[in-house]
Amino acid sequence: MAKQVSPGVLALRKVVDDVYADAREAKKQGKLVGWSSSKFPCELAEAFDLNVMYPENQAAGIAAQRDGEIMCQAAEDLGFDNDICGYARISLAYAAGKRASRKFDPETLEFIIDPNSGKPLKDENGKVVIDPETGKPKKDPKTQVPYTVLDDIHEIEALPETTEKVLHTHDRFKYGRNLLIFACISEIPWNFAQNGTLLFADKQNVFFTLFLGYLAFCLIDRFKENPTMQLVSMLALLAVSYFLKADYGYKGYVFLLIMFWLHQYKPAQALIGSCWLIYEWKACFAFISLNMYNGRRGFIRGKWAKYFFYAFYPVHIAILVIIRKKWFGI
Repeated sequence: MAKQVSPGVLALRKVVDDVYADAREAKKQGKLVGWSSSKFPCELAEAFDLNVMYPENQAAGIAAQRDGEIMCQAAEDLGFDNDICGYARISLAYAAGKRASRKFDPETLEFIIDPNSGKPLKDENGKVVIDPETGKPKKDPKTQVPYTVLDDIHEIEALPETTEKVLHTHDRFKYGRNLLIFACISEIPWNFAQNGTLLFADKQNVFFTLFLGYLAFCLIDRFKENPTMQLVSMLALLAVSYFLKADYGYKGYVFLLIMFWLHQYKPAQALIGSCWLIYEWKACFAFISLNMYNGRRGFIRGKWAKYFFYAFYPVHIAILVIIRKKWFGI
């Protein structure tokens, strides 16, 4: 039987929920929202009708996950003094887009385990097992954890729309949703450009091709322990790309798979990708800039810039349709 939560605990939870809900609503209305230590007297905030958030609660949770040290160091790297409260440094780093994450191998898509982590391995008698080669206690694999690394969500958002971004994106649902939304939005100007009508079933825009490729990436990761299901998933989406008649068709879908599988082998990616793109040979020159890309965020940053590039595709098609209609009457 599940443990019953006491009425007092439920009441306290409601108080916390209401405080955060009120602060978020105030933020939407353009009001100032305070950031307070948990030791700040809440009576003063209430008396002056101030909306206050208490990020120290979240910072404590991050510290409990043993990510406090790397987040504090991130804050210090941003220029904040190490004399500042540790919880405050964690919150400042988090507000700047820093996130502690687990290191993984982009080739195998598996976490890289820290060999120095974990508890000593014990035998059935409770004695510590010694490694005969090193003379040191062996580690219990069940207690070992991956290396902790620091990610920057702003750098991830600013990555170009390639397989590199997929590998770094944590919210995969949101990324896929954005691709699908802009695929549907782009279909309207695309149909007018192709046939001059609102509906045109003979060919779909390239965002649908990107969306199918993205689904393939996710399913390859989902079934990484089951090669049969990986193959079935890729073939099923290949069939969808063929019958959907999205821009570049099945060739575009296969090209995305080539880019995904060879993303760690840039020369091979460029060579095989260029051979596959022989029907669009001018596109092969794009591999020059792709191989010069160092994986770091450029000078274009922020969500507005990201959505500008999403919106550019349907907007520029719509403008061309209007120009064609107005100046050429077609």
